[in-house]
Amino acid sequence: MGRRQPPVNWEQQMQNFLDSYDRIYSLPGVRKETALAHAVQKDGIQNSTDAEDAKNPDEWSVTFELNLRTSPYYVAITDTGTCGLTGRSNLDAQDLSSLSPEVYRIERWSRFESLGYKNPDPWARGARGQGKFIFIGSSETGEMIYETLRADGVYRIGHWTTSEADPLMDPLKNDEARDYLKEKIPDLEPLGCVGTRVIILKPKKEFIESFIPLLNCDLYKYISETWWKLLTEGRKIYIKKEDKRISVEPPQLYRKFMENRESFKYDIIKDADISRYVKGAKVEELVIAYSEEEIPELLEGIAVLRGGMKVEFFDVTHGNEHISPKYRRHIFGWVILNKKAESLLKATESSTHYSFKQSRGSLALELMGRSGWLSNQVSQFAQIQLGITPESKRRIQIERAQILALSALNRFARSIGYAVSTQVGTGRGVEGERGPTLKEIRVQMPEPNYPYPGLKRVEFDQEVSEIKACAVNDSKHPQKLRFDFSLKRKHGRATAGEEVVHVFEEAEFTLQPKEKSKEFGPHTVRFASKAFEAGTYAIEARIFSLPESEELDASRHLVYLNITPPAAGLFKDIQYVEFKPPTDKLQYRIERDGEKLILKVNTIHHLYKLASEMQISLEKAGRSDLRPLDYNYVLGLGLVALVKEDLVGPGKLLEKSSPLVEVRDEYFEIFEKTLHYESTLRQELLHKAFKGFYPKR
Repeated sequence: MGRRQPPVNWEQQMQNFLDSYDRIYSLPGVRKETALAHAVQKDGIQNSTDAEDAKNPDEWSVTFELNLRTSPYYVAITDTGTCGLTGRSNLDAQDLSSLSPEVYRIERWSRFESLGYKNPDPWARGARGQGKFIFIGSSETGEMIYETLRADGVYRIGHWTTSEADPLMDPLKNDEARDYLKEKIPDLEPLGCVGTRVIILKPKKEFIESFIPLLNCDLYKYISETWWKLLTEGRKIYIKKEDKRISVEPPQLYRKFMENRESFKYDIIKDADISRYVKGAKVEELVIAYSEEEIPELLEGIAVLRGGMKVEFFDVTHGNEHISPKYRRHIFGWVILNKKAESLLKATESSTHYSFKQSRGSLALELMGRSGWLSNQVSQFAQIQLGITPESKRRIQIERAQILALSALNRFARSIGYAVSTQVGTGRGVEGERGPTLKEIRVQMPEPNYPYPGLKRVEFDQEVSEIKACAVNDSKHPQKLRFDFSLKRKHGRATAGEEVVHVFEEAEFTLQPKEKSKEFGPHTVRFASKAFEAGTYAIEARIFSLPESEELDASRHLVYLNITPPAAGLFKDIQYVEFKPPTDKLQYRIERDGEKLILKVNTIHHLYKLASEMQISLEKAGRSDLRPLDYNYVLGLGLVALVKEDLVGPGKLLEKSSPLVEVRDEYFEIFEKTLHYESTLRQELLHKAFKGFYPKR
């Protein structure tokens, strides 16, 4: 039984192929009237860089030439300093599939005419073996002529015509090839230098427009933005129209930065590890810079390069919602990776060379994900260089609900397997007691008054009042005691080495059975900025037996001066923030600090206002002893956030047999974006639905 190739509608195939480049029409700075040229230049130059030949005496270069004076009009893409389209011209699919990698690299002619046979070289810029079809797709008639002159003197020509059932012409050599070119394009001379030329016949208007006006054309801008790294290394790329030729230079903004860095706020990071899973994957250079003047849209964000080619850009607001979108027009930069990292990224690169698939466990996700390496570096840059911090508008007065909700979230997270071991305090048990069993002779010290109920954080120049304590003797015998009451500065978790900074009281007395001592206090401490340093302090009362001076009991309350109290678990903090447009309709957002999560609650969302105002009403009615309504609200947000983070993370809530696991792992980028979109839409709808529901005070 024989086998045969299925019929192919090549015109429809070309349209499908062009549709896969839809991303170029949404790239910042790319005009829809000339967007096709962006894809053509990227694939054209990428093909030529992969074919560079050190043995070729000619300097490597690429020239884009538009000819409208003759018929047929055309665009020619010519390279020099390359090896040309070497190899045999008649290999079929079976031949190509059976070649060794070494021989496969030589068979450039057959690969150029094939579809889907990718370059086996891990360092090559070509990734999928289909980019050359953008040349055909940019022709009104769906055709291109391609010619090559090899180092062995062989001149060959081919012709692809999509309108034909069999689009490929049998290639011609030497004199026959030269005659064919003369017949098709009478005014064009055959190649005179070793290299390759692709001739796009009757180019589409979208491509033609990119050459006009020559001295300020879009094609120049697209090449400069994509290949600036090669251009800074002295490589030559030209654009020619009629008798005028210009040489493409790197972007003026980049040149200005390299020549005069003092004009920018910037950060440069070199030789940095970027993967927790792949040893040796590094960033050779990351540059993040801020310009007071607006930058060209094409240069927005951090350019992610592979092989000297810009593949995509990283939006500086991605994962950094606290950075206003206006900064997109002021922050630019680039990231250059080492060979190891580039090879890993190439495996996830799209066939169009405009993005990397951020599947779970991929280097692309580690590098460019919402919580990835680049997001964290941009956040640090914004904080240090621009004063834009996630906590810049932090609500200082965090209510008791924040502490309760944070504790509940961490308990729930631990119950499903997020066992983050974090100790709080000194390890003496529940604050205020050494253990769950009351001692017969003990210290009794109620919680003092902090500036904010339930929160042990204190800002400079604020007070902690109602500091008081007493001793209790529940034994059957009189006890001779010494009572020490002081404020200490903590250094780490251990109690040893703590420094006494203030003594409230010291006393010796005899305490009768079943009696309490007098109350020591109340005292007040004002944490003046001139007298105290930021850090952790302990208000401590201790009792000792006399004359042995054996410690019988102690009780303490911690004070966190101008620092955030630690949280025991996955959630590090809950912060109340007034979100700014365009995120002002969101209820919350999650930020990461290492392996921990920070839940940020939007204080201007209508549902938050409703919970807050109802709580105020209850307090006015004398019912402030109830668990705050805001606790339920914040806890609900935290649980929703935990589910979302878990679905795109360890998946502890998912059954291993769940089909969702397979979908998530295979289409992780789409999966993550869908969750993010659903969450955003739901929160915005709630904001709209509850508008005007909260009472006015």
